[in-house]
Amino acid sequence: MKKLIGDKKMDALNHGKTTRRIVDELMSGKSPEILKVAALYHDIERDYPNKVNTKNCRAEDYIVRKMLHSMNSVKTFIKHFANNYDENMVEDITFLISRHEIGGDKDENGELIYKTDETGKYNLNELAEILLWADKLTFFEIEIEEYSKRGPEKLRNKIIFSLENLPEKIRKKIFNKNYEPEINKIIHDIKITKYTISQK
Repeated sequence: MKKLIGDKKMDALNHGKTTRRIVDELMSGKSPEILKVAALYHDIERDYPNKVNTKNCRAEDYIVRKMLHSMNSVKTFIKHFANNYDENMVEDITFLISRHEIGGDKDENGELIYKTDETGKYNLNELAEILLWADKLTFFEIEIEEYSKRGPEKLRNKIIFSLENLPEKIRKKIFNKNYEPEINKIIHDIKITKYTISQK
């Protein structure tokens, strides 16, 4: 296995461990093993050479590069870690990793499509949604202050992207967190201009 080369402050496995904890919290301690494994390795390509770099890309290219990153993480997981898991589990794990930036597939009415896992107990598209939420929450929990060093404009765009597709109850938790003053101001401005949060 190649030597991991990630930044100690924002490396993929540290990020993954936090995401794994959060998916379990979101599922009240009942998250299935496939989701825990996908959470741990969903960003794994970032710790290997030739990773997809989104740091300086144009806003219009950001989503495309995020999807390339997801597929590269799938390939990296298969190459270096898949042998540790049952073949049927690997199929479900890689599906979840591939969807961690966009969540589960939805029908024309915006409802999640049912796609069973290997056990028949879980809807993989629902698990993909939970992984998406947990990945975004991880950014706000352990990475936002480090990311702020890239400048206020990049931070603002990242926060807007990270708040997209989150349920209101989760966004509200984020808005109630306390960060450094500069970060608090950006989040407050986004809250006022883009979201209406219930006071109940």
